[in-house]
Amino acid sequence: EVKYNESRLQCDSVIGNSGVFGPQLILYPNPTSDFFTVEVLGLTNYNLNVFDNRGRLVFRNENIQNSKNKFFLGRLAAGVYTVSIISNQFVISEKLVVY
Repeated sequence: EVKYNESRLQCDSVIGNSGVFGPQLILYPNPTSDFFTVEVLGLTNYNLNVFDNRGRLVFRNENIQNSKNKFFLGRLAAGVYTVSIISNQFVISEKLVVY
């Protein structure tokens, strides 16, 4: 079960690594400075959340239907972020480096 509020994500169980037991998450370019593209293979209708290294939600896009989407980061500080794809069945996370 996945629960999240305005600033935190809690996952009560681990499903598996991206692509091993289900959908695959691909982020590029990585590292990036202003935008990134997300490709989610094997999944539609999901939410995308980006968390900073302290676990704070810094970006959210909900009810995404396309398998490939481009997002503008704009004002994010340099650092390492966690991009999480959340659906009814899966939570997939990958690191994104912003410079």
